[in-house]
Amino acid sequence: MAVAVAVAVAVVGVVVSGDRTLDREGLEKALPTKADVPGYLANRGVVTVLGPPGDDVEGRAVLIGEKLDRQCQVYRANDDPWACDGLLGMGIVGFANEKNVDSRISSLVLAYDGNGAARKAWRAMVEQTRKLVGGAAEQVVPRAGDESVVFAGKSGSVVTVRVGSVVVQAVTHFDYGYRTGNQPSELKDPIEMWVKVQTEKIEEAL
Repeated sequence: MAVAVAVAVAVVGVVVSGDRTLDREGLEKALPTKADVPGYLANRGVVTVLGPPGDDVEGRAVLIGEKLDRQCQVYRANDDPWACDGLLGMGIVGFANEKNVDSRISSLVLAYDGNGAARKAWRAMVEQTRKLVGGAAEQVVPRAGDESVVFAGKSGSVVTVRVGSVVVQAVTHFDYGYRTGNQPSELKDPIEMWVKVQTEKIEEAL
C-alpha cells in the first residue's frame, strides 16, 4: 500500500492574539484549485493523519464556527484533541491524476490563534505521522516553513511543516497501480511539486 504524504505548512494572514493567521477568506485562497495543478482533477484525495470532514464537495471544504466545533468533537473522540487546541479554521482539498485516479494529492490546512498553539499541533502531527508511516525514512528535503520533517516511502512521502501560526498537512499517494499496471518505480513522487504549489497558495493568501 502506498505511503501517505503529509505536509504541514504555516502562514500569516490576520492578526489574532498578537500572531497572524488565516481567516475564512484566507483559507479559501490558500486551497489550490485545478488551475494550480494541471493534469489533476478534483477528488477527495487520500486520508490524512486526521480524518477529513465528510461534508466536502469534490474534496474541498472550509470549516469554521459550528462546523469546526462538530469536527473537533470527532477528533477529540478519536483521541486527537491536540488538533483543536487554539484552532480557528480548517480547510481541505484533494485531487486525482487525470491519467491514474489512484495517484492522488491532498492538503489539510489548520489555522491557529497563535504561533505557540501551531507549534504544539505541529509537534503532535509529526508524532502521529511517524506512527502512521512507521518504517518510512526521515529526511529534510523538500524543506518548507519554519519547521519541517519529511517521511519518504517507496510510493509516497510525508512532509510535516509549520510556518508561523498555520499548519498544513499535504498527503499524496503517487501510485497504487490498479488501473494502469504501472509499478511505483515508473512514476515520480509529486511531493516537491505539491509542497511548492501549496506553499505558494498560502503565501498569496496572506
